[in-house]
Amino acid sequence: MVPTVASDAEAVLDRVALLDRVAERVGTLANEGDGPDTVEFVRRYYAGLDADDLRNASVDELADRALAQWRGARASARPAPRSST
Repeated sequence: MVPTVASDAEAVLDRVALLDRVAERVGTLANEGDGPDTVEFVRRYYAGLDADDLRNASVDELADRALAQWRGARASARPAPRSST
């Protein structure tokens, strides 16, 4: 079956709406220590996935996964504490 322009447009709108909900959820879960770029990270983190891939998980699962990835990346980017010895 050849996809129609309408179905392609609907898929894009579905994906955008889902990412909006995930970003909104991350905004409520994020804390001050997560920094101001957390929500933008979520949008970029899921940018390469289509709506079908995203529908396999709940908004909360997607938000939790992206936030965990964000926090892990931020933690690994911090310099290690210097030893006093």
